[in-house]
Amino acid sequence: FDVRQTSSAWCMRQLRLVPLTAAALFLHRSPFPRRPSMGSRQPVRVCPSASCRFVDPDNDKEWVERNRSLPGYVRLVCISDTHSQHGSITTTKSPEGADDTTPLPLGDVLIHAGDWTMDGEPDAIKELSNWLAGQPYEHKVVIAGNHDLTFDTKYYPRLWRRFHDVQHDCEAVRASLQHCTYLEDSGTTVKGLTLWGSPWTPTFFDWGFNLDRGEEISEKWQLIPDDVDVLITHGPSYQILDFTKSRVHAGCADLKREIQGRIKPRLNIYGHIHEGRGVAFDGTTVYVNAASVDLMYRPIWPPFVIDVPLDRTKPIPLHFDDA
Repeated sequence: FDVRQTSSAWCMRQLRLVPLTAAALFLHRSPFPRRPSMGSRQPVRVCPSASCRFVDPDNDKEWVERNRSLPGYVRLVCISDTHSQHGSITTTKSPEGADDTTPLPLGDVLIHAGDWTMDGEPDAIKELSNWLAGQPYEHKVVIAGNHDLTFDTKYYPRLWRRFHDVQHDCEAVRASLQHCTYLEDSGTTVKGLTLWGSPWTPTFFDWGFNLDRGEEISEKWQLIPDDVDVLITHGPSYQILDFTKSRVHAGCADLKREIQGRIKPRLNIYGHIHEGRGVAFDGTTVYVNAASVDLMYRPIWPPFVIDVPLDRTKPIPLHFDDA
């Protein structure tokens, strides 16, 4: 377990690594303070039992560049919740109001964990497809989120009037998403890694891909195979990077039960809760909330770059690409 020394300033302005002990996970006790200050960021804290390496790009830019094509590894570039602002997601965190056109980091696979749009408008889906066509990744894997309404063929016909002036053809909108592999309760194999994608989240203000907690949503999680390396869900597990501004844990306990009790993936990538962005580790699975926008829907956060070794006995090093 190799942790590169990071500056306190970088830690304070960056991502939270929440150490999750086995006891806290079993008892569903929150790893967050009971009444955290939402106006300040906690420093990165490293769980001593974690088997992953964190690289501070301020000090290790040459290391990241030198190892961008590491033999035996698959590099994932992960984003989520871009809300039609994917073109503004860059390698570095930009000053507010700055025009930063820095491209995304190089990698093998681009993963988008849902909420590409604000409400699933057809033009927004076409724009996403055009953007994906211009991204230089060998593979691009995406799932939908609760905002991508026109992809939920059961929900949209019932509630389209809440969002759109006219009812759009869901099948036509789905067909317009190109230049990627779309996963919905389905999987794929990419460069030796097995991936599974699921868009569902517990009922939350009655948006798309919402299901009630308990039996209804559990049926979706039970579809996930046991041999998944990378699980892509739109929402988080309960108490794992899911704490909201309203001081509630919005994650799914049923998903957590499946992940920790049966599936045990090496990596779970998601978004949904913008203020929960960060990384956590429970001793088996690395959890990454890769939300790209903040609570004000400003695209201020860079992507996560994750090198996943094909050798399952090796740790997963996480590179935070931010200046």
